[in-house]
Amino acid sequence: MCSCLKAALAEKQLEGSGLGMLCRRHSFDNFSLKYYSDNPDNLAHMEKVLSIAKKYAEEFEGVGSRSLLFIGGTGLG
Repeated sequence: MCSCLKAALAEKQLEGSGLGMLCRRHSFDNFSLKYYSDNPDNLAHMEKVLSIAKKYAEEFEGVGSRSLLFIGGTGLG
């Protein structure tokens, strides 16, 4: 299967999952740390989490790549 067909299939799966629009609206560029600005410890922690997530996305190689696991209470995602 060629890479363009794989990309088209992945896009179709993303749209079918209902996450397509969500992925287009939310990105690292519009992620706001303002929600954590009231607590310096939380802000520092989230800055580190954001940095790790960006680096992971930049270096992601697909199949065989290591995974990230985000853990937290309901509604925190």
